Amino acid sequence: MDWGIIATVAGSIVVAVFGWRGIRDKARTDTRTAELDALLATMRATIDGLKADVASMRGELDELRKENRRLVDENALLTGRLRDKDDLLDDYRAIAGWIERGADPPTPPLSWRIQQELADHARSIARRLGGDKEH
Repeated sequence: MDWGIIATVAGSIVVAVFGWRGIRDKARTDTRTAELDALLATMRATIDGLKADVASMRGELDELRKENRRLVDENALLTGRLRDKDDLLDDYRAIAGWIERGADPPTPPLSWRIQQELADHARSIARRLGGDKEH
């Protein structure tokens, strides 16, 4: 046999095997690439959905923070009013104690809270009797 023919046949077989493997590997690579592209598209859609959810939650969080601030301010206002009413009640209790002890002279002075409460009460009565006129 001629070594040239053997080398040509062997070379043709090698080229055919490598060509077949290249086609097979390209098909596998194309399939895998398509799977990865689909996976990436799904991941992008999921990430976009999560971004929208985060934006929505941030808006809700901002609203909750505003509501919380409003409630904290309202609580502070009501706590102050309750403290003022407790102080006023303490002032009245001091006068009630003086009366219970026999109301001996001298008459205790009215605190500014009691004076303000009496003035507010007088204005309220005057409005009711006078058709909401301020006196």
